[in-house]
Amino acid sequence: MSSRVLVLTSTFPRWSKDATTNFVYDLSSKFSEQGNQVTVLAPHASGSKKNEQYDDISVRRIQYAWPARLQRVFYDGGAANKKKSFSFYAQSIVYVVMLFFACFRQAGKHDIIHAHWLVPQGWVAVIVGFLRRKKVIVTVHGGDVYTMNGRIGVFLKRFVLKRADTVFVISEGTTNACKALYDREYVFGPMGVDASKFSYQGVSKKTKKILFVGRVSEEKGLKYLIDAMLDLKDFTLDIVGDGPQKKDLEKQIRQLDLQKVVTFHGWIPNEQVSTFMKNAEMFVSPSITLDNGWREGMGITYLEALFSGLPVVTTENAGAVDFVKEGVNGLIVKERNSSAIVSAVRKLHERPPKTVKFNEQLAVIKQTYSWDTCATRYTSRFKAN
Repeated sequence: MSSRVLVLTSTFPRWSKDATTNFVYDLSSKFSEQGNQVTVLAPHASGSKKNEQYDDISVRRIQYAWPARLQRVFYDGGAANKKKSFSFYAQSIVYVVMLFFACFRQAGKHDIIHAHWLVPQGWVAVIVGFLRRKKVIVTVHGGDVYTMNGRIGVFLKRFVLKRADTVFVISEGTTNACKALYDREYVFGPMGVDASKFSYQGVSKKTKKILFVGRVSEEKGLKYLIDAMLDLKDFTLDIVGDGPQKKDLEKQIRQLDLQKVVTFHGWIPNEQVSTFMKNAEMFVSPSITLDNGWREGMGITYLEALFSGLPVVTTENAGAVDFVKEGVNGLIVKERNSSAIVSAVRKLHERPPKTVKFNEQLAVIKQTYSWDTCATRYTSRFKAN
């Protein structure tokens, strides 16, 4: 029996071929493929449509500043990583109010409210769910539980965790962080990857090409990877992605005279990422924890690299430690440590993972993180008490 699902999110593709991460869209699409009716409430952005049918998903985008070009809270790095100002806080308040009323109106037409992130989506969802007597499912992605650690932020997060009918967590790290706030049942519900889009060609390539794919932002730790390239000039580094730290990193590359070693390729369509994966020897993403507590909850690009046969170098604080196993399919180093990155890269080049062990772990990963499996975890809870 199908359900009518109202999805609340702070990030959703603004238009076709948008660089915005699309995991909320992918999961919602799977809900639709499994026979459910899906409506998404997301922030509006200058240039995006307020109402549209995005494939089989109805999308309602909420404007929170006028004219639209003044909207600054969401996208391009996410609200948690934006510089806080009077305008930021004013727009945030307007958005929450607009989201509440939009959710209240739409909830009458839906059976389930599914909120991505604890605040503000989860907070709005549990209040509207109580008023409308609707089932509320919340997904914790990481940044929402790791940040906002003041008295008010902790109160709001605990409020949502206590009152949601089901709380999904995307990694062991987010589970532990949630339990520290409020102890209840948490359901493992990571975002998924379509493994068929990536070509596995073994793990013994000796191309000396290092690859990073993702948002070019502070929490990715690219500063430390670029510093490491001073001692890895016999390798090359391809950076695929865009983001707020790009100009600073390009300046760093010029200052270190690494233009022949490090190349920025900017944002490219997902279907072209696999070409970079085929040519690379390893994937390096030295994620760090920011001063506000923000850190990666999971990291889909790590999975895409593994599906392409690339061993991964990451840090001990990243959500990827759930599936990157030391010496099996990659290496885990301390964060903010360029020397550790250098050592890991050379070690992987000299002694790549054993194919048999890599493949055994890859089979487990594909089963655990396939989109069909991930979506079914959610839809199985749609009708559960």
